[in-house]
Amino acid sequence: MRRSRWLWLTICLLILPAGSAHASRPLRGLQRLFKDWGLFQGLQVSGSNTMTLQGNSIQGSEAAYQGQRWDTGNFVRRSSLHVEGPIWRNFGLQADISSSGWGPTYTRYVLGWTNKNTALYYGDLNINLRGNEFAGFNKTLKGWQLDQRLPLKGMLRTFYSEEKGLTRRQTIPGNNTSGPYFLTYTPIIDGSEVVRVDEQRMRFGEDYRLDYETGQLWFEPVDRPPRIIPSTSVISVSYQSAGWRSTPGKLYGARVQMPLIDKKLDLGLTLLRQDRSGGSSSRDTVGYQEDIYQGSGTTGPFDVNYRPIIANGSDVVYQGQQQVIEQPLAVLVDNVEQVEGVDYDSYRQIGRIIFRRAVPPTALVVIRYYYDIGADVRPGDSQVYGLDLRYRINNDLGLTADWAASSGGASASSGSALRTSLQYSAPKLSATLELRDVEPDFSYIETVGFQRNEKGLNFAAQWELSDYISVYERYSDLASGQGLLFGYSGYSGYSGGYGSYGDYGGYNPYGVSTAQATQPASLDVSTMRNDLGVDVRYPSWPTLNYSHQTMANRGGTRGSGKPYQMSLRYNNSTQSYGGLSGSDESNPLYSARGSDTSQLTTSLTYTPTDTLSLSANIGRNRSHATDSDVTGTSDMLQLSARWMASSNFSLNLSHTMSESLGSVSSGFYGGGYGGGGYGGGGMYSYQYGGYPWNPGGGGTGDTDGSQEPTLNRYEDSNTRIDLSYRPTSRVTLSLSGQQRDYTSGGSVGYLADSNQTSYNLSVGWQPTSEMSVTTLLGSDRMKFLEEGRGAVINDMIALSINYRPEGAPWGLNVNLNRQKGSSPTYIGFGDQQISRIVPTNLFDISGQLSYDMGEGFSIYGRLGRSKFESGYANFNKDTGELGVRYRMSDLADLSFGYRYIRNISTEPDLPLPGYI
Repeated sequence: MRRSRWLWLTICLLILPAGSAHASRPLRGLQRLFKDWGLFQGLQVSGSNTMTLQGNSIQGSEAAYQGQRWDTGNFVRRSSLHVEGPIWRNFGLQADISSSGWGPTYTRYVLGWTNKNTALYYGDLNINLRGNEFAGFNKTLKGWQLDQRLPLKGMLRTFYSEEKGLTRRQTIPGNNTSGPYFLTYTPIIDGSEVVRVDEQRMRFGEDYRLDYETGQLWFEPVDRPPRIIPSTSVISVSYQSAGWRSTPGKLYGARVQMPLIDKKLDLGLTLLRQDRSGGSSSRDTVGYQEDIYQGSGTTGPFDVNYRPIIANGSDVVYQGQQQVIEQPLAVLVDNVEQVEGVDYDSYRQIGRIIFRRAVPPTALVVIRYYYDIGADVRPGDSQVYGLDLRYRINNDLGLTADWAASSGGASASSGSALRTSLQYSAPKLSATLELRDVEPDFSYIETVGFQRNEKGLNFAAQWELSDYISVYERYSDLASGQGLLFGYSGYSGYSGGYGSYGDYGGYNPYGVSTAQATQPASLDVSTMRNDLGVDVRYPSWPTLNYSHQTMANRGGTRGSGKPYQMSLRYNNSTQSYGGLSGSDESNPLYSARGSDTSQLTTSLTYTPTDTLSLSANIGRNRSHATDSDVTGTSDMLQLSARWMASSNFSLNLSHTMSESLGSVSSGFYGGGYGGGGYGGGGMYSYQYGGYPWNPGGGGTGDTDGSQEPTLNRYEDSNTRIDLSYRPTSRVTLSLSGQQRDYTSGGSVGYLADSNQTSYNLSVGWQPTSEMSVTTLLGSDRMKFLEEGRGAVINDMIALSINYRPEGAPWGLNVNLNRQKGSSPTYIGFGDQQISRIVPTNLFDISGQLSYDMGEGFSIYGRLGRSKFESGYANFNKDTGELGVRYRMSDLADLSFGYRYIRNISTEPDLPLPGYI
């Protein structure tokens, strides 16, 4: 991998000068040579690449110097490049190279050769093989792919590749909020996820947003109202995650598709083979990672790249050896190890570190940790071959059939799958009748998505009664090896899906499995689903939608241009689990359970003029258990106003309020497993419901039943204003402010109970064409509501001046930053806990002078002084740099410089344990 990165870096350095229209003389000959040979003509390059060769002379502590900087090596490279286009004739390249020097480093590329009938690719491929439901997949791979056009407009695709990541399936119970919900294994491969809520497919950007690095899932898409997920709903996500040695095997195969009988029949043949490496005894169960961050002047949070972090004392396999890791997490600030529970707190399930006092913005934070790769139960080698056909009987009627057979895999035997469907499509009516028979021994190729072994009937129809009214119906009655993934079953840890009765006593609502890790022994779960809906869309009327959804699992060993626009949507879902048949009727596993949930959403947008827009979104959820008196309610209100008075003035106002009380199921944001393990740092049983000094925000995580459970509650109110005003062409004013009130309790919530007020005022002034001045004033106050917990306060002022006389070869830049505030720090636990208010004080000033000497040469000088004081440190830091830069072309620079750093530390006025 390292050699390939250097190869691509060399190619990019060669072609960078070729893209410049004004390259210097030494490079013009190379340009002409490339043009004569037809190389790199039309190739586009964007981004930057910096290489530094340096030597250091240190007086004082060498460890302190290296601990405070990440770029102390003799060679430092930082790259962020995108290359795309032809290399020579039909041969092309697309590549992305990223290396920050201290963060994640990757190289992704695809080499391709194409002509009229053939396309050959090699590299990092996103392959979505469709056509046969049982012999298809959607994965990111690295290898070869060949597409060949056949006679009669047929198509052949073959590929041979290595898989890039493990496929995960995860179920998360709703908690009457819109998020965040945390996916366990990160980073997530971009675009690999499939997200469902109660078996309904969600769309990225329209229904949810997802941070692929941190795994935070929000049902609050940009510029759309949030969607509250009731406690009776289940979120199911399938995704691919990248991690330490996580390549699980090789995948290769071929597919041929041919049109026949005057294009009335499409016939497809597919062969897939998945090879997996052998026994689990030698395969690693954890990976090791070191993440480096720059301090931000706050307490964090700092989110690691891979998760979950394992518990202290875990018995693992690492680098092929069985061993016990007593301390899998180490946190250092400027090379000084911090103490967990004194200096910082960890939330290992979601990979989050929060310090108990501010980390200086000039400090370097290093987090070293071992993280769980996931369950190491994987199927063996497997093979699937399939046949599919699509036959058009007439313009309105069509027949579809998919058949496949498998061998090996999780079942270690052979099985088959068959799906036949009849589709009718007319201008006013469309309907589909489908019969399915997927045997228990049939093994799918491991892929992103949700595949089930099942047998039974599916039916769907949509009828347009008029131009404005339509009715739809979807019905299924199937015998399945896995239950439908929906909400409440009346039994904690036993909601529908991939869990089992074995979860009893070890409640883990964040059920995660690797794909196809187990195989159903029989189709012993009876699943039923019925969706009925009506849409009414009269012109100038509110848009109305009514839907009623019923889902049930029974048996088995697994659970289950007008000025205004208005829409009204009502949904009612009845969910039931029939339980097991047997004589012990007192056992809750043998009794029928379920829930009933109603959701009402109203949306109104009013645009009286082109410059004014008003909108309101209101949502209400009500749910209750059908076998008890347990209930849960949640409400959402979102109001916004946008006014563009002129091209020089704009105003945005918004208010969002979410609240809930009670819940039918008891999902939470991942606390300690059994009082240890993940969540509370492996030493405490705090759940992730608030900062550790506010356990009331999310429960204490007690597992012995000695404490009465707190009623789940949640309220988040957020009001924001953004104003932009440009009184003259030389002055720009921007004002933003926010007021947020947050409280939570029980097993819901992810922040400490607090009131937060913040504002920022920015003024930009250009007195002449030669000078620009920018000023920023800011204030942020977060007051914790629990008595005696104090507040986090930050007041700041920033000033930037740029001056460059017209026609002069020199320019000057000066930056000033002043920050002052305080934050509470809590040391110890219980009766021994000590509360202190730690002041934070930062002053930073820097300037840069540059002078253009002509012929592509320039000199530059930088001076800076910083002073920071808090419970961590008290230091004065002086920096200076002098350098010469040579502009080789529009895309390449060469520089030589000398840097001086003087950092003197003394004891803080209020020293705390672990100070530097």
